[in-house]
Amino acid sequence: MGALLAQADIAKLVEENLDKALDSAGMAALVESGDLPALQGADYYQGKVRANFTGSDLMSKDGIPLRVIVATDQISTHDMVRGAIPFRGQILTDISNTMLEITREVLPNAQRYAPANSAVVIAENCEPFMFEMVWRMHMCKSSTETSLYYHYVELGKREFCGHLLPEGLVANGPLPYMMDTPSTKESDEGAHDESVSPGELYRRGVVDPTTYGQILYMTGTAYALGRRHFNTKGIFIPDTKFELGRTQDGTIVTIDEVLTPDSSRFWVAEDYEAKMAAGESPTSYSKQFGRDIGTPGQPYTDDERLQIGCRYIETYQKLTGKAFIPDLRPPAERVKADIDKGLQQLR
Repeated sequence: MGALLAQADIAKLVEENLDKALDSAGMAALVESGDLPALQGADYYQGKVRANFTGSDLMSKDGIPLRVIVATDQISTHDMVRGAIPFRGQILTDISNTMLEITREVLPNAQRYAPANSAVVIAENCEPFMFEMVWRMHMCKSSTETSLYYHYVELGKREFCGHLLPEGLVANGPLPYMMDTPSTKESDEGAHDESVSPGELYRRGVVDPTTYGQILYMTGTAYALGRRHFNTKGIFIPDTKFELGRTQDGTIVTIDEVLTPDSSRFWVAEDYEAKMAAGESPTSYSKQFGRDIGTPGQPYTDDERLQIGCRYIETYQKLTGKAFIPDLRPPAERVKADIDKGLQQLR
């Protein structure tokens, strides 16, 4: 294992690659260029971060429907894409791949091809559950309307997702116990996700109680494994989320990133108490840094993109204990090569 990159080297690396980050426009141009013949005729959908390819021709040798996923370098906050951060897609994918391996005994995943140091994943195309399983151990300060903090502090509510909340909870402080707080995934344009109780999910027909119980156990155990893993690094995870689906044979699996800076918060344990006593936010390695920088609703400046890019590489090294090895191939070249190699193996 090589020495970790120093801050000066990280800053130089990010600055030199600001114009090479892969955004949705770059991904669309690659698709339209015809340089991805392996995906000819596939359905293409670009989310806020990930490009997805599915279709009847995307099948494995054993008849499993496939989904090709490319994590672009885009970052979104407050329901808006605000720019592309060099290496962000690679970093999130690599951290998630590591955590999927650690948790796979209790939480199977849909992945079938996930090369090292890549932003490309090929997975079984699953039927998604239309809710996210969000676990919380702290009331993290947040401006999002699905957060416990927003309901408790801004709305003054003392019930959240079926849990009764005591008086006296403080921002970023611990909750009485680990809480499951599911959130709906709305597919209609203009609709907003909601934090709801399991009972409300049953009432709406989103999931049945037996299946929810399975998901509760699987994700709760995976969260515990993640906490144990990072405790050895002096880091704790105050909250996290999981997205799940069913495979063709009915197996419940995770279908998205797991225990990454985008799906979880990571706080440094060493100075947590001191920060809380001083009324300051915990030292964090998560997407929250991106939410807090710049002006919400406005694209990031190049200087802000540089700061966020440095923070992501520092986060990668802090969470993995490994030196970051950037994929310096041109975006189109690396995406095409990794997709071609994966589909050659699977088809």
